[in-house]
Amino acid sequence: MATLKTASATGALNEDKYINKLYDTVLEKQQNLLNENQTAADTELNALNQNVQQQVDTINDRTNVEAQKAQQTYNPPKVSSSVQQQVALAMDNQKKKNLTATQNVQEQADAEIERQRQLIGQQYAAAIKKAQADNDMVRAQQLYEAAKKEEEQLNALKMEAGKALSAVGDNSITNAMLEGKTAERDTTGETWEGVLKNEESINKIYDSAIESAKLEAQMEQNKALSEIEAAQAADMAATDKNLTQAYVNALQKSRNNNEVQTAYGLGSGNMAQQQLARALGLTEDLNEMRNVYADNTAKRGQKQFGISESYRNAIADSIASNEQNRANALFDAAEAEEQALIDQQKQLGTTLAAQKDYSVLGKLYGLTQDQIDRLQGTGAYAPKVTTSTKKSSGSGTTTLAKALNSYYGTNYNVGSNVNMTQSQVQDLYTKLNNAQKLDAQIKQQEAEQAALLASIKADAKNKNKK
Repeated sequence: MATLKTASATGALNEDKYINKLYDTVLEKQQNLLNENQTAADTELNALNQNVQQQVDTINDRTNVEAQKAQQTYNPPKVSSSVQQQVALAMDNQKKKNLTATQNVQEQADAEIERQRQLIGQQYAAAIKKAQADNDMVRAQQLYEAAKKEEEQLNALKMEAGKALSAVGDNSITNAMLEGKTAERDTTGETWEGVLKNEESINKIYDSAIESAKLEAQMEQNKALSEIEAAQAADMAATDKNLTQAYVNALQKSRNNNEVQTAYGLGSGNMAQQQLARALGLTEDLNEMRNVYADNTAKRGQKQFGISESYRNAIADSIASNEQNRANALFDAAEAEEQALIDQQKQLGTTLAAQKDYSVLGKLYGLTQDQIDRLQGTGAYAPKVTTSTKKSSGSGTTTLAKALNSYYGTNYNVGSNVNMTQSQVQDLYTKLNNAQKLDAQIKQQEAEQAALLASIKADAKNKNKK
């Protein structure tokens, strides 16, 4: 895992993986929701089909029963068999007519349901494609913006590195940039793992937002559905009342007609025709009332479906918007935290560089080990300290050893063929350098004291003269 000590800018600044992760999640959620909504829509349409079929079956059962009952009730006595056959044929034809009218209601309702099913399928297929296209577009824009910002930061760091190396005689980076060779992004290198530490808090905010949107949409849906349910109940009550009134009116007319026929002594043929007309009229009226109710019920079912579909679409839109806002918030937070880590790494690297340690800053700049050694004077660029074979006053002590002996009282009496490791030479060089600095400080202090003493003596001499 990348750390403040080991992360390179070309890897740590890269945001491609995190962006792709965010938008993969957004797309998956949208596609799953759309597929779930389409399944829910199909389920509702199937329920509408079943409801229409139940209504039709009920009407047909009542039509058959009422036709049989009407034939028994209104079939006049004492008529010839041919008249009875004509009555039966007329009743059967009316029944078929009633059944056909009911079938037409069912076919219209089924056709509308099928139209809705095909339309919904097309709409959801288009919505899934649109979600993919929108996701690709926003993802591409985000990747482009992130890459552009990363390249700007990398070039800024490269210019800093070029300036530092130029100060020690290495113009390779500066010359490369002058030739137009800008920093190159590394999309497969180190990245900050788990860079976003407040992801859970951000998710809670957007989870709450979508729950609030769902509740609001649910309230609107419940209100609209309750209005339809109230209309359905009122229609059912009105239909039942009308059916009952039709029965009462038919019976009343039949009783009045029988009394008139008896009083005037009408023949059985006239009685049969009048009874048949009333029976046919009653069954037709009853069938028409039930068909109207069934048709209204089917239309209300379609309206209920439309309300449910509107609710699902509203939730889908809210979720799509919410998930996009969530992705933006997560990305902005991750980008800020990532930048904070880079800034911390740079500050720590600068602090270490002041102590001639460019290990962290060099990693951030993307420098080679050779360039890092050049900056901090290590490796092949460590100061070369050689022992001198020139003797002083006939002694076997080197010039370097004499200097060290004079400051530290240590015996560095080495010969001309002495063999020292690089670290030993560096250690000697450091001690000598410190000794020279100390000597310079002492001489500066002595000079300042001498000047002060001379000033005091001059002042005293001038006072004596006065």
